[in-house]
Amino acid sequence: MRYCRPILIAFLCFVGSVHAALPMVATEPAKFVDAYRVHLVGTVTPHVYDATAWFEYGTTKMYGSKTAVTVVSTAINLDVAVLNLKEQTTYHFRIVAKNAAGTVYGNDATFMTTTALPVGIDVQPASPYVLTGLGHTDVTLAITGHGSSAKYQWLRSNVAIPLAVYETYKLPKITTTLAGTYTCRVSNPKSNLVSDPVVVAVATVNPSSSFTVDEDGLFNLTAAITPANATATFAWSTPSNPTLTGIGTVAGGALAKLSITHATAAAQDSYRCEIVSNGQSITVGPVFVAVRLKPTITQILPRVYEVGQEVKLPVTVFNSPTSVTVTGLPPGLAYNAPQRAIIGRPLVGRVNAWTALATARNLAGVGKTMSFLVNVDPIDAPVKTTFNGLVERSASPPGNGNYGGALTGLVITATGTFTGKIVLPSDVLPANGKRVLPATTLAFSGQLQTAPSTDPAATVTISRTPPLKNLTFAFTIDRANGHLTGTLGEEGSANMANVGAWGNSYSAAHTSTSLAALHNFWLNPPVGITAGAAPEGAGIGTATVNNLGAVALSLKLADGSVVTSATTIGPSGEVPVHAMLYASHGSVHGSLAVTNQDAPAFNAVTGSLTWNKTAAAGTADHSYVPSGFDFGVANAGNSLTAVGGEQRAQSGLILWGLPDVALTAVNVKMTFSGGGIGTAVLAADANETFRLSKLYKAVASQPNPTSETLVVNGSTGAFNGQFFLSDGMPAVSRKVLFQGVIAPRQRKGRGFFTLVEMPVAPLNLTNSPVQSGAVDFEAITPMQGLE
Repeated sequence: MRYCRPILIAFLCFVGSVHAALPMVATEPAKFVDAYRVHLVGTVTPHVYDATAWFEYGTTKMYGSKTAVTVVSTAINLDVAVLNLKEQTTYHFRIVAKNAAGTVYGNDATFMTTTALPVGIDVQPASPYVLTGLGHTDVTLAITGHGSSAKYQWLRSNVAIPLAVYETYKLPKITTTLAGTYTCRVSNPKSNLVSDPVVVAVATVNPSSSFTVDEDGLFNLTAAITPANATATFAWSTPSNPTLTGIGTVAGGALAKLSITHATAAAQDSYRCEIVSNGQSITVGPVFVAVRLKPTITQILPRVYEVGQEVKLPVTVFNSPTSVTVTGLPPGLAYNAPQRAIIGRPLVGRVNAWTALATARNLAGVGKTMSFLVNVDPIDAPVKTTFNGLVERSASPPGNGNYGGALTGLVITATGTFTGKIVLPSDVLPANGKRVLPATTLAFSGQLQTAPSTDPAATVTISRTPPLKNLTFAFTIDRANGHLTGTLGEEGSANMANVGAWGNSYSAAHTSTSLAALHNFWLNPPVGITAGAAPEGAGIGTATVNNLGAVALSLKLADGSVVTSATTIGPSGEVPVHAMLYASHGSVHGSLAVTNQDAPAFNAVTGSLTWNKTAAAGTADHSYVPSGFDFGVANAGNSLTAVGGEQRAQSGLILWGLPDVALTAVNVKMTFSGGGIGTAVLAADANETFRLSKLYKAVASQPNPTSETLVVNGSTGAFNGQFFLSDGMPAVSRKVLFQGVIAPRQRKGRGFFTLVEMPVAPLNLTNSPVQSGAVDFEAITPMQGLE
């Protein structure tokens, strides 16, 4: 028994602590008692543990019904509405709370429901018609009613709307599905009423979002009211165009459907429609309509080009073209899409302009065709021909060595393309300083840069074999007279040699009839040459010109060097002459002129040539002046001078009007000078006379100690012959050959002879130096009939 007291004390302590953790509750008087509903009120304090609370109620203290459970964490006043009660009935109720410590009950309380009153509508919905727009949220329906525990239910087209059970109903974001007739039913167990109807009309536009239409395309906008109202009116507009003019073909501007055909750029705008229905107005839209414009091409002004001209004519197109087509362009020109320009070089010139058409396309279609004129002038006749000319004697480009060069066969075509050749001394290799034989001929080609009223020009690069540097040839052609001037030099060098050439101005349509003939001439050396220092004879030449301006040129210089070339004649009779001699250690260089003359009426040949030979040539040529000579290179005053003129073939007459003499008489004398002949014993005897007969046979007068002979060609005017000189003890016979040409205009002939110097041991006639002297062919009495 002594242990009982502690156990009892612990039990009582446990019971006390549990009782302290129980929630506390109190039932309060009911509120808002009605015939069918009431608000039950009580307080709950959860104490240590969270609690749950509810009300029990019924017509007896057995209750029988309870409200929903509420979780309680802190002390609260619990207020719960109870519906669906019976009128004029006494009800018992109490609050109940429960937590982990146990369940407690509040005190019992009672209330008595009142007598039920029927429902009534005090205020009907404000308007029988509501006009709203798609997407709006400003429509609220409202009603005011009365009656015991009146209930409200909004209906659309007599169908109850879920959760719409209050005196007001705010429609959600308006869609066409919300359009219709709305009513509200007010009811309780005693009675029910339905409000006056409200029509909610929803205004829409279709399409409702922005869209794009192509220029000249069709688009429709349709406004509507749901539900439809036959009395509605429609008025379409845009902010910038209330009357919708100038935007295409408009139909239905005052109707529900607006149609725009052939839309223009002005049709791009925000479209609205004002709808008036049952005295209410609403504007639907805006709907932005973007007009995708067709491409437009900026006006291209008339253009004038020249054949061969480099063309880059921009074509400016707006509105995002996907393709551009240009037709009717002159041959050689075409539209280049990446560069957005007409590019190329015209290939054909003509009097009438080309009419070109440009069109552009994009996703909207094909824009307006742009018409423009393109004129192309042909290349002028003085330019569209063949050019032959000279590269001056110069130290440039390196390797020229003052020998000069030639521009040959530069052919300019009708399209402005060209090909040609530059002839220079053989290249000098920097590695060993030696020349590469033979003379260098460098081909080139290119395209003229042309433009109306501008002298055409070009710059070409001429390739050479490394280590030699490439050459740059730049030239311009005077379009009026066909005179070409230019420069030639190594790439990147400021040192340039001048180049000059003349275009052949003759063709089948414009022949050189007056110049078309064989022309004979000789090349007089300068006076005062020291015997043996240079050839003293006169070189000879022929220039045969045809009707098309082609020239066949043949020279035989006074030391026997032969030069032949095919070239052309310039507009003033210019004939270029250039040839490398002595294994590229000398050259003849310059220009002749073949011109018409009035008196006597024989074409004349004039001009001057430079002629040189370097001492270096001695290793290759012992015969003529191995120490070299210089005619006109270092001193322009000592050039070779051309003298001669037209040769007319003789037929059946005494040659060139020479007097017809008796068989024993003479009419021609041959005279020899220079070339060392003056030291010969028989020098005077070489100046022989001849009788030249109708049969062109030359018979020497007698005696003839040098056995001199003479042969004359009546067709070409050429003559040649030989004689023998005998000198020294014992006597050495040296054969002298001579040749020349007769120029009727000068009433004489001239040429050169070659004479081997008297051998000095150990030399002999085969290896002794050779000199050159002059021979003259003259009539005993003046030639007649040259006019």
